[in-house]
Amino acid sequence: TACCLYSGDQILDYSGHLLNLASRLNDLARPSGIVIDGNYLSSVIPETQRGVFKSQQVYLRGIAEDHPVEVFFLDKFVRISDVALSPIADESWNTVVKTFTKGELLKMQSFWRQDLSNPAKSKEKIKVTITRPRRDTKKFVIIHDFKDFSYSEEGSTPVIRLNVDKLRALVDMDNLARNGKVSIKFEYVPKTLPRTATA
Repeated sequence: TACCLYSGDQILDYSGHLLNLASRLNDLARPSGIVIDGNYLSSVIPETQRGVFKSQQVYLRGIAEDHPVEVFFLDKFVRISDVALSPIADESWNTVVKTFTKGELLKMQSFWRQDLSNPAKSKEKIKVTITRPRRDTKKFVIIHDFKDFSYSEEGSTPVIRLNVDKLRALVDMDNLARNGKVSIKFEYVPKTLPRTATA
């Protein structure tokens, strides 16, 4: 099931297992392609197209962390990352939240960097979420999974770089209130560092 939360005529949020599953499968469909939940069985795929799909057992955050589930993916266009092939139940996610006003966003250069206190396990273990109020009510928020970022480890400093031009387009600056604020949430799994030997 999927749920829709209303306040009067306003839609506040959507939630439910089906939406979470769709979001996780969408994350798997990289660089560009189709991923189908294995519960639908191969019969959901037209018979003439079944040959271009392959099956794979994968782990999905919040869905299948201890035990994998089967998915069908378009083999020519999807590369299942190694991260999705390992259990994730024991992973600990770090979170950093930054909030900017409309004026600060307008003054930003094309790219903005967020330094992390610890290196991330991989780019696939980084999630960037954008939250902004709607113009007509401060309580309503619009949440986007933001994909236009890069990750690097410059010397000893791990860095996430955001494409600010695409961020501004996503939050629709013209439709953001003058004193409106945009929050950027960075979530990442820190890399496990090797233990140093002690005498």
